[in-house]
Amino acid sequence: MTKKLSVSEIDEQIKNLQKARVEAAKTAKSDLKEKIDALVKESDYSLEDLYPKLSKGSKVNSDDTVTIGGKTLKFNQSNPDKIPASMIKQLAVVGDKGIHTPDTLRAKYS
Repeated sequence: MTKKLSVSEIDEQIKNLQKARVEAAKTAKSDLKEKIDALVKESDYSLEDLYPKLSKGSKVNSDDTVTIGGKTLKFNQSNPDKIPASMIKQLAVVGDKGIHTPDTLRAKYS
């Protein structure tokens, strides 16, 4: 026989699971950073050598942005294969009526 849970008990379980998820993500990130730092230290390369598009002081990868008509716009990180509405609007402003993909936008406007 299964036990019926109250809404407050389910809410508490959800809260605890979300907290555990956040902690697990923090731990995994910390562990990964330590491993990467160790590998870079052992190699003859710096992070800048390995990832030249990521410069110090810049949190934006140049592949994530395009500049259309003087306006810098970001691709959505959760759906990088979709052109955001803000870019479609800006393309209309500059009169670009071409058919684009994220890759063609990066090539033309980066």
